[in-house]
Amino acid sequence: PLPPVTASSKAGYQAQPDALGLAKKTNGRPGIVDLARDMPVTWTYVVTNNGPRRITDIVVTDDKEPKVTCPEPAALDPGASMECTAQGTAEVADYRNRAAASGRNPDGKPVSSPQVEGGYRIPAPSPSGRRPVPSVRNGRGRSPRAPGRSRSTPRGRPRPSGRSGRA
Repeated sequence: PLPPVTASSKAGYQAQPDALGLAKKTNGRPGIVDLARDMPVTWTYVVTNNGPRRITDIVVTDDKEPKVTCPEPAALDPGASMECTAQGTAEVADYRNRAAASGRNPDGKPVSSPQVEGGYRIPAPSPSGRRPVPSVRNGRGRSPRAPGRSRSTPRGRPRPSGRSGRA
């Protein structure tokens, strides 16, 4: 018979590192969202422990929002997530903020997530005073129209043929 195989070296072995993940949403949507001025804003931060060990003392910091609230105790087992929030009001036309999560592993060493960005914009009102309605573009810089319908002036009258109707 063959002798039993044994391993005595850890060469080439690399343990999975401790890691936190962070996802950020503005009023329930990721990325930069359109909001109306003076609209309430809720930022949601979902922190996930992507590593093999428990992470404790977790905090979320945002470069512009002074108070991000997380559940207590702020600790996560491997694979677990928690939701933190911050509140505000849409006041400036173009608002971007960055956030990161951090905590401590069982050895007391710091563990951080990559930074994530989010925010909002307040679209400028149209000349009529209404907010612009997002539209789908057809690749030629125009919104699609129903077949058989002609382009019309802002007052709803058909444009004369052969003229663009633009000043």
